[in-house]
Amino acid sequence: MKDKGETFLTTRQAAELLEVNSRTVQNWVERGVLRAWKTAGGHRRISREAVEFFLQQRKMAPAVPPVASQREGERSFKVLTVANEAALWAAYENYFGMQELPVQILLALNGEKGLLCMVDGR
Repeated sequence: MKDKGETFLTTRQAAELLEVNSRTVQNWVERGVLRAWKTAGGHRRISREAVEFFLQQRKMAPAVPPVASQREGERSFKVLTVANEAALWAAYENYFGMQELPVQILLALNGEKGLLCMVDGR
């Protein structure tokens, strides 16, 4: 619950720091990904510490993992996946790796970065 010395953010403030939309932050709070509490009026307050920890986890995740599987001389396809959790990235990489498909998996943390990835092709 709420600590007197702790700083809390609104959903919108946390979303801006995390570069996602407010609804995503609300979902993370409901799933327990971000520590938060609700005011008497039902508004979420997210611990700044929880947001900073989450940001650190995202920084440690690889921006673009290596090619899952590619045989010499085979055409490589690119698969863009937008996921905000490193665990999902690993699951996608595992799935495509097990299929032994000639794909390069491109990962983006949010929709905006996904669109940029599509434009840049990397």
